[in-house]
Amino acid sequence: MANKKVTMRAVGIVEGEGDKRRKSREEALKELDRVSANVRGMSGVRNKSMPRLAKACDLGETTMRKRLNDPSELTLGNMVDLARELNCSLDDLVCGRLVVKREEMV
Repeated sequence: MANKKVTMRAVGIVEGEGDKRRKSREEALKELDRVSANVRGMSGVRNKSMPRLAKACDLGETTMRKRLNDPSELTLGNMVDLARELNCSLDDLVCGRLVVKREEMV
């Protein structure tokens, strides 16, 4: 069995269970942009710098920035590492249901 890199593009982002319709390219790009925005937003809330996110993913800072600029190149492993570093669930990062608790804002 060949080792393949599983990217967000390869996995696709599913709107809901049982949703069998095919997404347009524009819809898919919007969802990928939302993933990138969620990672950037949560890193700002959690005070995590780009070098720290890159280190959590075992990547260089330049590579991390490129992957956030083109989130279709983020691997599933990268997303798991980012969720762990940002102390949130993978579902929160992908679906955008991020909640900031009041005590975190102080």
